[in-house]
Amino acid sequence: MPIILTDVTTGQKFCIKLYAFVLESLLMDMFIGEGGIEFIKSTLSKAGTVTYGMSFWDGREVQVVYRP
Repeated sequence: MPIILTDVTTGQKFCIKLYAFVLESLLMDMFIGEGGIEFIKSTLSKAGTVTYGMSFWDGREVQVVYRP
């Protein structure tokens, strides 16, 4: 599933893709974990927002702010 995000530093939009394995007859609950997520380098919670610092394989670094 593609997810469109905006870099708060430059205002430029970019896309990351979320992949999930769906197994029929799985006998346990599914969960989303953080294992394998290597591009999130920092997380800062402040005043009801969360800022994620991300660094990608091509050297690009971005900041994304989540406001619930």
